[in-house]
Amino acid sequence: MPLTPPIATGTFTLTQTNVDGSEASGTLTVDITVPDGMGGTNTVMDTGTFTVRGDGTWEQTGAIQQGSGTFTLVGNTLTVIVTSPAAAASTTIWTRQ
Repeated sequence: MPLTPPIATGTFTLTQTNVDGSEASGTLTVDITVPDGMGGTNTVMDTGTFTVRGDGTWEQTGAIQQGSGTFTLVGNTLTVIVTSPAAAASTTIWTRQ
């Protein structure tokens, strides 16, 4: 069952700075505000680095958040699976309209 996305504002920026074979890496910045479900909001702000690989794996490190997982891009649909940390395990699917 599809869920409607939360009302979120802010930016998530990836800036590629290096390519080595089938691996690309760079910097990331996050500044996003999302509803907290109780009438208020939570803001996530972080900076760090990311790496994506041709084998469909990714990882990111930041001052606050770290994670890793897998991704697939088929046509206009990007699926990102977070596998670590376990508390953040999830699947997110974006489709370009």
